[in-house]
Amino acid sequence: MERVARCGICRVEIRDRAQIYQAGVNFGIVCIRCYKHFSSEDIELMANMFIAYGGYFGMQK
Repeated sequence: MERVARCGICRVEIRDRAQIYQAGVNFGIVCIRCYKHFSSEDIELMANMFIAYGGYFGMQK
């Protein structure tokens, strides 16, 4: 069974692995829509905030 990847920002399912942007070593993956919408600095900042505040709205408790 193939594991479904999810965007680290908007949580959309990413089915096409070619549509994945790796946002740094520790920041997880980002969908192409978020990659085009946000700057790389914004993506890094959001990833750091999610890590600092317990994941995506507390999902990593």
